[in-house]
Amino acid sequence: KNDAAPLCPAGHPLERRSATDGDYECDVCSADISAGTCFFGCNPCDYSLCNNCYIKVATGELQLKSAAPDPAVLPADCITGARIDPDVAELC
Repeated sequence: KNDAAPLCPAGHPLERRSATDGDYECDVCSADISAGTCFFGCNPCDYSLCNNCYIKVATGELQLKSAAPDPAVLPADCITGARIDPDVAELC
């Protein structure tokens, strides 16, 4: 069991919120979060969890991915030598 309050991948505590409109989506399962529905989110990261995923995280049934790795260890582009954006690297 996880005794600590769930955190977003960047380490911020998730706060209980109410969807003011229907423009929210769970960042774990991609479920739509309807207007008026309670959910858990992180404002600084624009990160949202539906109630089902929040319960799974809180009980330890689901582990969230942590924040992006340190830029010093990100893979480099083999042609330019520049660091690859983590979002692009996930596509590879």
